[in-house]
Amino acid sequence: MDVRPANAEADARAAIANQEYRLWAVDGFTREWPGAEEFPPRSGSRVIPRTGDFITCREEDRFNRDARAYAEIYNRTLIREGPSEQPSSD
Repeated sequence: MDVRPANAEADARAAIANQEYRLWAVDGFTREWPGAEEFPPRSGSRVIPRTGDFITCREEDRFNRDARAYAEIYNRTLIREGPSEQPSSD
């Protein structure tokens, strides 16, 4: 998965156009939804693969930082520009 933060807004807008309203989460000590702390996922969520709190090299550290920044920008864009009442995943 390409988690370059520069792509996050465009990816979120494309998701909205496709009626995909799930937020991105990252794993660490606990699962988090960067940028959506006050907006719990109502339409489900997806976890960015390869995120976690067990970092063994610089590349993993950079990937995790980029993934968190990507998720924050993506989620904020989705919350700001998506429908105010997203359908439930139930």
